[in-house]
This record gives sequence, structure tokens and C-alpha cells, in this order.
Amino acid sequence: MHVLVSDLAGRPALAGIAERVARRTDGWVFVEFRSPPSADLVEYLTSAGRCVRVEDAVYLDAAAMNAWTGTR
Repeated sequence: MHVLVSDLAGRPALAGIAERVARRTDGWVFVEFRSPPSADLVEYLTSAGRCVRVEDAVYLDAAAMNAWTGTR
């Protein structure tokens, strides 16, 4: 699943849906950032689940997506 949120107000709802889809399908969520994610953020996401950084984006499994959104 690819998530692109132009209005940050919509991020929590869309991120929650993406996290649930990733969990149910054992899939990954592709998240693009406007600027490269910080090393601290990538390290945090990697410690929570599987996170693969690709330039200005990351692939997150459900556990890492959960950590990013703070939802369950």
C-alpha cells in the first residue's frame, strides 16, 4: 500500500487504515516524506518493526506503522 498525504490533518485516519491493511495482509506500507526522514525516526521505526529506507521514503510493516501512527 502506498500512502501519500498532502494534508497532514488527514494523516491519522489514512495511516490507521494503512496499518490495519498491513497487519491483516502481512504486507508493507510505502510512506513518502517531503524531506528525508531523520536517522532517529528510521532507527525508532526499525526498533519497533521492519523499516526499509529508500531515499525520501520508507517501507513499513504493520508493527513499524503502528509505532509511527501511535495506533493499534
